Amino acid sequence: MLWTCSELKQYWENVLEDTKKITGRNLAATPAVALLGNFIRPQSKKMTSKFIDLALILAKREITMRWKDPRGPRVLKWKDTLIKWTEGEGEALRQELAKGMGSEEGIQQWDTIFDRLKHPTTEPQEQTVSEDELNPEDNDIANRLSE
Repeated sequence: MLWTCSELKQYWENVLEDTKKITGRNLAATPAVALLGNFIRPQSKKMTSKFIDLALILAKREITMRWKDPRGPRVLKWKDTLIKWTEGEGEALRQELAKGMGSEEGIQQWDTIFDRLKHPTTEPQEQTVSEDELNPEDNDIANRLSE
């Protein structure tokens, strides 16, 4: 059900595509990756792997939060939650992970990811909702993401 539903499959494809744009990691659009977080984790990119884990957890959270909503989960809401998390508690994770890596490489990885999240260079190829279908909450989120 979390994968075979066409709307949820499209949601996951958009989440994974956006995650690829943010991290530079190509993630297969499969249930193993989206639902179980089963992807290859290079040792040199621990920050990237942790960020992907966070992105997938928040994507699943968006599904559970909007389970009974006829419109289903929203990619814009997921991105907004991801930005809020990285702005707040993400700083603590950034410091903790950087200490564990023992180098500036961890800080640099996180900064690159955070910059791509806040300032995406390209738009997602497919939108699940057209601009005129967005509700006021989504319009507010879209405006904040485009700043």
